[in-house]
Amino acid sequence: MSILPAGVMQGLMRASSSMKMADASMGVYRWAKDSKQYDIMDRAAGYASVSMKEAEAHSKEAGKALEKDQREKRAKEKAEREAALEKHRQEAAAAREAEMRRQNASKPEAVDNGGTGQAEQSLPGGPSSTEGGMPTGGWTTAPAVQPAAVSTASDVKTYTPQGTVQSVSAEPSISFRV
Repeated sequence: MSILPAGVMQGLMRASSSMKMADASMGVYRWAKDSKQYDIMDRAAGYASVSMKEAEAHSKEAGKALEKDQREKRAKEKAEREAALEKHRQEAAAAREAEMRRQNASKPEAVDNGGTGQAEQSLPGGPSSTEGGMPTGGWTTAPAVQPAAVSTASDVKTYTPQGTVQSVSAEPSISFRV
């Protein structure tokens, strides 16, 4: 793959050849000036001027071709980044879904205890049927785990260098021990 696209190379080569033609015309102009041949000098200056305008036009062409190529490359790179990001999102979603399936497969199912409203979790060992609130059959049941109370901002626990826990009920403060 070339560093410069074809349109840019073409424009630069044309601009270069136009500049060389202008340089040759300027050489003739200098010769005619030294020879005091004013009609040749005027024609050479005209050729040089035309060649310089052509070089400028070709240079602008090369600039436009370069900008177009850069826009295309940026669009292509953006599409590639978006495709890679989408692929990463899909892989992450699949991994989360697989993790959720794995976690759900390892969790025991919650079972309602015969209309009492007390949720229980079935444990391995047998069916979880109850009579009058008492489990029967080979399986045992355990009451559902209740969430712990949420600590407030005034219940602050600090750890001493010996590793013991101290509960402090005070306003928030920052202290440093060295």
